[in-house]
Amino acid sequence: MRKQSLPLELANLTDEQLTQVNHWLDRFTYEKTRKLFFETHFIDIGRMKLTRYNQRRLKARALSLAGQSPLTAADLVAIKNGAPIPDSRINTELLQRRVLDLVRNVKSAYELRELHQVATYDQRREMKARETALAEREAEYRLWRADFRERELAFRKAATREPVPAGNDVPASLPLCPQGGEGRGEVAPGNSFPANVEPAPANCYKPSP
Repeated sequence: MRKQSLPLELANLTDEQLTQVNHWLDRFTYEKTRKLFFETHFIDIGRMKLTRYNQRRLKARALSLAGQSPLTAADLVAIKNGAPIPDSRINTELLQRRVLDLVRNVKSAYELRELHQVATYDQRREMKARETALAEREAEYRLWRADFRERELAFRKAATREPVPAGNDVPASLPLCPQGGEGRGEVAPGNSFPANVEPAPANCYKPSP
């Protein structure tokens, strides 16, 4: 479902400023309200945006009951989006009763769909909260996985750079000389090395004892 919102020209207004706009809409035409809005806030708001806002405002007013804080257009947007509303501003039980009263006069599938969204607000709000919690856990897991991968790479780099113990540093360009006493065998005729031991290279490294 596409997320709903108030027009940007109205979304940043304070409650007092919105109350003033609502007062203009109750008394004047859309064109007069547009003119007053521009003179007050120096922002030109389109007629269609103002019309859609007023329709939501009147629907929210129709859902309000005596003894309940009047719902606003912003409250109706939050209800349709499944967003949380303070308990001090809404009584879901009374809201569902009001939906049952209004559904008798529904004349279109669109109106019925809107009332269904209001009636199922509690369930959709809980589902939205679960989705948000799952998204937060998924983000935490991605961060943990990235941190683990970074630590693993750092460990592998450190392991490849592990130094040789002091006194046994081997120049990278020289091979190790054969260790004495190893691979002894009979000396072949005309050769000073045992038959099964190859002579050491001319340039090799002999570790210190």
